[in-house]
Amino acid sequence: MLTPTYRIQLGTSSIAASDASSRQPLLGIVADSRIGAPAATATLLFASGSDLSPSPGDDVTLELGYDDTTSVFTGVVDSVARGFDLMTVQALSPAIALARLRINQTYSNVNCGGVVSDLAQQAGVDTDTIDDGFDLPAYAVTDRKSAFAHCVDLAERTGFELYATGEGKLVFSKFGKLAPDRTWTYGRDLIELAVAQRKPSFGKVEIWGESPASSEGQDASSWLTADFSSFIGDAGSGGTLRLSDPAVRTKQAAEDAAKGRLAWFARRATFARARLPGDATVAIGDAVSILLAPDDKQNGLYQVTRVRHELSKTAGFVTEAELCAAGDPLGALP
Repeated sequence: MLTPTYRIQLGTSSIAASDASSRQPLLGIVADSRIGAPAATATLLFASGSDLSPSPGDDVTLELGYDDTTSVFTGVVDSVARGFDLMTVQALSPAIALARLRINQTYSNVNCGGVVSDLAQQAGVDTDTIDDGFDLPAYAVTDRKSAFAHCVDLAERTGFELYATGEGKLVFSKFGKLAPDRTWTYGRDLIELAVAQRKPSFGKVEIWGESPASSEGQDASSWLTADFSSFIGDAGSGGTLRLSDPAVRTKQAAEDAAKGRLAWFARRATFARARLPGDATVAIGDAVSILLAPDDKQNGLYQVTRVRHELSKTAGFVTEAELCAAGDPLGALP
């Protein structure tokens, strides 16, 4: 039988499952990351009276596993709460700096990914996968909202996924995996599985740009036209979501944005929650194939949208994952 283990670096203190010291009694660990969140989080629970004295700003690294450990979190202490019997250390990954950055800046002749990369660089946030998205002849960032909120806007426009990895790196990317990164089999890998399916919110998406620039080139000035029909990007059929987006200046960009949003809606029409024996290698953005479930409608290809690792004396080491449909359910991917 495998025995769960952990390694924690908390400021200048190193804490491991093999430590015999009774002055560093660890009661529990929770590492959580999800799509759309500005940062991954880690919560460390210690019995009061330990030798530890963490402070906000201290570096934190966390590894979980069995014989071998995998890094699940890198960040800094955000807060320390001390009670009579419990000390709670809350840490955030470095990507939180993007949510704390507010600037005024204009861009020209750049793509969506270029804006996200530049904002991340100014916030001091490392990046992982940053896809281009469509071209932006002009785009303005204002301090009325955070740099992360601007990145969320761009993710919504493109149908991309935006999230911070456990190591604090920013991802801005289209999810288009058609093959699994891992397989979970009923009766072997899963403790619990629940799948909910509903009709997609919309069957069709229409994107209306600021002006029919594609007929004159993307550098053309904006103007109104009596007939926009030749300059609308759309995808799918059925109940329609119509959006006006001044950042979209070409028909191709409008079509790409419509396809991306439609694929996003289609995948989110399926929601699943899985609980499995602790697996520190599971990460958001993974594609998972579920096999041999009692109800065949539970089987299929899913995208991991949230991962929560928990290690405690009562629950042991468990991993919970939230999932949505993966693949290309409506043939909407560009």
